[in-house]
Amino acid sequence: MKRRDFIKSIGLAGAISILPRGTSTASAKKRGYSPSLQPNSDKTNPNMPFALCSNPSGGFLVTDPSLYRVFRITGALEVTGSFGSPGSAPSSFNYPKGIAVDGEGRIYVADSNNCRIQIFEPSGDLLKIVGGVGSIGGLFATPQGLCIDSPDRMLVADTRNHRIQVFHSFELAAVIGELGDAENQFRLPTAVQVSPDGEILVLDSKHGQVKFFDKDGNFKRSFSRVGNEAGMLNAPQGMVLDSNGAILIADTGNHRVQKFDLKGSLLAVLEFDASGLPIFLSPTGISAKEGSYYVADSGRGAVIKVSM
Repeated sequence: MKRRDFIKSIGLAGAISILPRGTSTASAKKRGYSPSLQPNSDKTNPNMPFALCSNPSGGFLVTDPSLYRVFRITGALEVTGSFGSPGSAPSSFNYPKGIAVDGEGRIYVADSNNCRIQIFEPSGDLLKIVGGVGSIGGLFATPQGLCIDSPDRMLVADTRNHRIQVFHSFELAAVIGELGDAENQFRLPTAVQVSPDGEILVLDSKHGQVKFFDKDGNFKRSFSRVGNEAGMLNAPQGMVLDSNGAILIADTGNHRVQKFDLKGSLLAVLEFDASGLPIFLSPTGISAKEGSYYVADSGRGAVIKVSM
């Protein structure tokens, strides 16, 4: 069986309790599964969902690098539409990854292999393109994570340039970090978020760390390291802050989701269901909404709803 056929055969969606640290898998309460959001032959469903974000108009937006498309789905994991096509022309995508929405409902897509950010109206009509291929400020090398934390500020994890770029009104305002192993440097940052206090959180995937910077880009602290023990990270791809300020990380290489507080203390690990079976294959994106988490598992080809 080919890998893609295997992925199609195991699509999964459900509601599963998160295990607090120290809780045995056997004591977990599985709250039931909803119908799968999994690939289909006419490609009207995501084939390899990578990242997702909550849509102010309802439901979620999901990127699919393999289909070069952005999908709209409901909270019940039903597809209601999509936009995009393969290519490098405006409105086309080449391996779209990160996605975010601002307060006006405008959609920001990290068009990763085209090395640009495309901004769309809520309808899906193109509004603006930021960036292009390069290493100078304002250009990108396979950008991935996105964060829109105010009406005119966009933060981009410029992954293969090993930095975070900050834009105000679509103009470059600051660059944080560079390639290296010092506390204020990165190796393949994949996600960026802003805390309620204005700290900038960067998911440094190669170092297996979350690094904190102040609003001016000065390093403050970090937590975690590379490994597979609880609290450690292995090639993490996605990160989100929930309404309570907890940090949720798609710990991709460890096939799990981990939850931390803003001090870096581990709160929960979600890895197995009540039967002891793995929930995730390669979780890459995560979003929080109304007490639940929605995880894009690119390996399973599924979006999984997790209730706490």
